[in-house]
Amino acid sequence: MLIGFIYGIFTNWGFFRHRWIAVKWALFIIQTFIGIFIVDQLMTVNMAMLEAGSIAALNNPDFIHNHTVRQYAAIVQITITITLFIICISVLKPWKKKKTVLKKK
Repeated sequence: MLIGFIYGIFTNWGFFRHRWIAVKWALFIIQTFIGIFIVDQLMTVNMAMLEAGSIAALNNPDFIHNHTVRQYAAIVQITITITLFIICISVLKPWKKKKTVLKKK
């Protein structure tokens, strides 16, 4: 993230000059919030259940639900949408400004 700020501030790329860079920043922020507010919170609740109830927590419907939601959120976050999309827009740069060729008359 620090390198991204340095590139955004001290290079001609900026944060909003190229749309693909702005999309990558937005996706990075979304990915971070999913990790902090969904995956981490569910994992913390499940760990508290395990510490309080030991092995019996593994059969608790809330524990199973939290684990399932956390698992799917992590899969979506890491592999399917955000990471692959960020890699694709980094390589393909779909909103990159096209160079125009001036015709000589």
